[in-house]
Amino acid sequence: MKITIVTVCLNSEKTLPFTLNSVLSQNYSDIEHVFVDGGSNDKTIELIENYPLTNKKIIKANGSRIYEALNIGIKNSSGDIISILHSNDILNSYSTITSVVNKFFQSKADILLSNIVFFNNEEFSNISRNYTSNKFKQWMLKFGLMPPHTGTFIKKKIYEEVGFYNEKYDIAGDFDFFIRCFSIKKKKYHHLNKTTVRMKTGGISGKNFYSYVKSTS
Repeated sequence: MKITIVTVCLNSEKTLPFTLNSVLSQNYSDIEHVFVDGGSNDKTIELIENYPLTNKKIIKANGSRIYEALNIGIKNSSGDIISILHSNDILNSYSTITSVVNKFFQSKADILLSNIVFFNNEEFSNISRNYTSNKFKQWMLKFGLMPPHTGTFIKKKIYEEVGFYNEKYDIAGDFDFFIRCFSIKKKKYHHLNKTTVRMKTGGISGKNFYSYVKSTS
């Protein structure tokens, strides 16, 4: 089972090496890494070009907004499972992808919800918030509560059935997607009670954490 990691980046030379190293350290081999760059003018592209992962794609989409870039990455992916990993976030451990794939096989799931944490130091260890999915239920979306986006692993066929991210949103596209996925299309999901992603406080992922505020206001 191939997993595609989609990373959107823009002038990410300071944080991207940590993201890349967290993928390279995985003990699961069938990984495709798709990068969508919004027009970097620093060393971001150079870092990706020198990135030794064999199966990678670099797509230049100058001026693209976040959900447009994610859609580009997903549409250009060839994996069975899609993972969103932003350029200031890291996979939690060397066995993260193995755990995800094993759970997909065991549960026959199409969507897998896991846990993430926010960190605010350069050693990734100073955890400022835990964001778990194990208590998430579909009805919670009515109250603006959603599972962690970067901790959600989705089979590509689900995007083809439900639709991609609505590009009109600035930060609420993930909430809108979950509404269509769980409330309208009634797609089933399973929980993986493990932390899969560490997200840097203040990054784009952290901003998306509050997307439900805008989407319900």
